[in-house]
Amino acid sequence: MKIELTNYCNLACPMCPHPQMRRPVGSMRPALFRKIIDEAAPYLEFAYLHHLGESLVVRRLGEFIRYGRSRGVAMGLSTNATFLDAGKSRLLLDSGLDFLVISLDAASPDTYARIRVGGDYAATLANIRQFFALKRQLPNAMTAVVQMIVMESNRHEIETFAREGGAFRRLDAH
Repeated sequence: MKIELTNYCNLACPMCPHPQMRRPVGSMRPALFRKIIDEAAPYLEFAYLHHLGESLVVRRLGEFIRYGRSRGVAMGLSTNATFLDAGKSRLLLDSGLDFLVISLDAASPDTYARIRVGGDYAATLANIRQFFALKRQLPNAMTAVVQMIVMESNRHEIETFAREGGAFRRLDAH
């Protein structure tokens, strides 16, 4: 099940339908989240806390993840990693999050600037490296992946991205 905790996003990526969204921007209230989880938990294996927004901006994200896990639901989310600082990294690792998708989509600053409009490649890459370093230090069972959505504007970087991805796998080795 996809549960959209927020529809706010700080980036303007060309492959994302966010700019066409006509709903007001906001965040889900904890009571609604608990109601959804409580009703779905007997039938639900996995909840993906992401849709058109950047979940790391949600103030009570750790609470949401812990609540879902307490009801026996595996929890995952996707992030553009622009807010994945040390505090958010620790929050995700301590919360019991099962699965994290980190969308980087580029292997160079120029390509990143065209795809992740409004983001900073060097800062985001530093966040990702810091996350994996912390992940290696703290006990956790989270699966975390760095992804590239392949499109015409980044196709030329697939091999470089795959090589860089190997560096992330080494950081994640226990």
